[in-house]
Amino acid sequence: GQLPLFSSDIKVMENGLKVGIIGFTTDFIPIWEKAHNLENFEVRDTFSSIQSIHDELKPQVDLLIGIYHGGFEYDLATHEQLSTSSENIAYKICQELAFDVLLTGHQHVPLKDHDLFGTHVVQPPHNASQYAEIIVKKDDQTASFKITSDLKPAGDTPDPTLYQALM
Repeated sequence: GQLPLFSSDIKVMENGLKVGIIGFTTDFIPIWEKAHNLENFEVRDTFSSIQSIHDELKPQVDLLIGIYHGGFEYDLATHEQLSTSSENIAYKICQELAFDVLLTGHQHVPLKDHDLFGTHVVQPPHNASQYAEIIVKKDDQTASFKITSDLKPAGDTPDPTLYQALM
């Protein structure tokens, strides 16, 4: 069968805020993954795969979050192109789609509290050494969001309650 390159959901918060979440990955998986692990999977182009679900979810939600196992193909300070492959396309995603928040990974370059084409982008470093804390505040009069983020140390010992909940 065919499985999508993404997963999506709409969560309604206690205050009624509708949050759309789309999780997706790079289409470079076949390059590093063993072929037998990809049997019964079809890996498609990342951008075109998520564009339609983005366009479907965006009008239904107040806040749209992308969770992307991929990185940036342009330097975020100089906007110089670093890569022409489709492995990392977070810059293109921010430029052409209207996510409010895009959580990125894959390159493991610490990035916090950064805005790119109206999308708040965050990327934690390697090996879960830090986690992203994202604060979203809604201005009820303008219906706009103020989004800030920080990277916090993960610590050596997981919170036992969270650890049990995730097991």
